[in-house]
Amino acid sequence: MAAVLALQASVGNRAVARLLKVSGGAPDWGKFRAIAEPAASTAFARDAKGVVSGSTYTPPKAAAAPAGPTKLAPGQAPSLTPPSPSPAFQSRLLGIVNDKTRDAEVHLGQGQPDVFLGAFPQKPPPPGGPQPLVAPSKEQRIDIDDVDNTERWAPGHGVAKLLHEVVENYEGHDSGFDYGKAHDAGIEAEVAVVKDFAGSGAGRGGVASGNDPGQPGVTLWAFDYISHFLVVEVAADASVQRARKVAPKVVKTVLTNECEAGKEFVDYSMNVKPLMDAQLAWGTTDLATVRFAGRTDPADAKAGAGTDLGVRRAQAALKALNAVSKIASKRTTNLFEQGEVAATASGAPGRQVEISVVVPAL
Repeated sequence: MAAVLALQASVGNRAVARLLKVSGGAPDWGKFRAIAEPAASTAFARDAKGVVSGSTYTPPKAAAAPAGPTKLAPGQAPSLTPPSPSPAFQSRLLGIVNDKTRDAEVHLGQGQPDVFLGAFPQKPPPPGGPQPLVAPSKEQRIDIDDVDNTERWAPGHGVAKLLHEVVENYEGHDSGFDYGKAHDAGIEAEVAVVKDFAGSGAGRGGVASGNDPGQPGVTLWAFDYISHFLVVEVAADASVQRARKVAPKVVKTVLTNECEAGKEFVDYSMNVKPLMDAQLAWGTTDLATVRFAGRTDPADAKAGAGTDLGVRRAQAALKALNAVSKIASKRTTNLFEQGEVAATASGAPGRQVEISVVVPAL
């Protein structure tokens, strides 16, 4: 909280008018403010051109607590509780608002075509190529009702998803709208906010999706934050129906063969079986993500290996699993590096990579 107050004192309590531009109707702007203002401890306004400014924020009076448990009707979402302040959200968003050199442009709407939470600007098609559904633009389309629903069901995660979309567009303006670079920056910002709400044990995992067997036409998206999953129910029209935090469950763990001291990863051919075992568990398990932890031991230190050796081992194992997966099942992977230097268990060989297949414990 002290960090939030200090940052607000430096940048949030004076009126600013830079280049975060937000278009969309007044109701959608109201939903944006209802989430962003308490999370950033800053009041936001926009001028006729959509340029956003920030000023002193006065938290609303807390609503009286209900006398008993609130029973929701079918299809009804919980009421929106103003998010707690997030230093990561405030720092990143106000940094964008105050940037004099680069724009971030977002359009707020509801039920926009092909938008699940948000959609990155589309580049113009090549000559003679198919025309996109939406004309090329520099605006990030955000379905603010998706963000609002996510926040209602899973507090803190709507805040994180909102910042992801804004940062993604902001970084896109600096990278020629290179989606890979912009998306990576959006994920890092999103995870930083999740850590504010869920604790330092949260981190960056992968993403998986699959059909909901209990709800025809509904797709489940599972976002792995290491300490927990966010599972989002998405209807056929790409709208968010519900979201929930779910504990992770490890369904398979394999260890690669031991590397030489100071080396990143031995010849892939020596690790075909563990890689295939991991691929089989991942490729046949709904909503599974894969985590990688590179192990080191004292022999690595004696060989002069740096502290990032475990991360490099994990990244090499990820690439190997990607290659095996594409050959074995032709399933395209959506994995993020999860590398860490883990202590070697007593009596166990070190210098390995631990590959874990993880699912939400639904």
